[in-house]
Amino acid sequence: TGQRLGSNHQPFATAARPLSRSGPMAHQSGPRREAIRVLSQNLWVGLASVNRQARCDEFATLLRDYDVVMVQEIGCLAVAGKETLGFREWLMARLRREGFSYFAFPPLPFMGACTGLLICSRLRLRNPEHVIFKQFSGLEKISGKGAVLVRLDIKGAPPLHLLNVHLQKNSGSTSVEARRSQLEQVVSLLAGRVDVAIGGDFNIDGRSDVEEYTSMMQALAPVEDPLGRTDLLSTPITCPVAKSRQDYVLMHNPKRWEAAPGSAAVRKLGAGVQGVSDHFAVECSFVSTSTL
Repeated sequence: TGQRLGSNHQPFATAARPLSRSGPMAHQSGPRREAIRVLSQNLWVGLASVNRQARCDEFATLLRDYDVVMVQEIGCLAVAGKETLGFREWLMARLRREGFSYFAFPPLPFMGACTGLLICSRLRLRNPEHVIFKQFSGLEKISGKGAVLVRLDIKGAPPLHLLNVHLQKNSGSTSVEARRSQLEQVVSLLAGRVDVAIGGDFNIDGRSDVEEYTSMMQALAPVEDPLGRTDLLSTPITCPVAKSRQDYVLMHNPKRWEAAPGSAAVRKLGAGVQGVSDHFAVECSFVSTSTL
């Protein structure tokens, strides 16, 4: 049986079951270096999205190789503080069957849309924190978007922090200004942290919008983009409909963890032209550079 800590009003839930470590976490050759494989996926499971349960189920079957999964847009509507018309609870129950025992998410509002953010882990998560963004543009005002931060505890290795983010969508000056304000809240949440693996849908096109991409990287500095940005043609697409790169896995303030060289990649998960979502996933492995 599992034990659930907290409630929908608290930014954390965990199912405290025994955890098998025969899964994807591995030791690197040479000196002992823990490796954590992270995936970020905008799952496009809003209230009006199509084939939600089938796509969530397919998604869950494709995560065997990952230690941590950061999900955006697993949305729901809260009524009297309880989830309705959503798939977050369903997806967590499904992922427990795949060996993910620990989950972190922002609290549900009493009434309204939830952020759609979820961190799923095979390893214990601690010290959850979150922000709900204050500034939005247009209909995003009812989206409840924000960010959630947790610490990943790994025996024999330094802690690795995880941050899941979903920023304002759309182009135009008011949307750009909203994202700038939202990034300021993210930076405040990061204050004083080291070794933070950041995943999320930033809605900032790293292919064509060099100016806003550069501003994002400067705001989050010191930060590394393991996929990098070169030019319009060679920078990978993560949103095929828009032909844009707006999904990222980054490393903020690396001290005792680093992105494993060559491990960052864009993945289309699932069958068909589009797969499980209208976004592709981004993955990266992080390795510890020191031991406790």
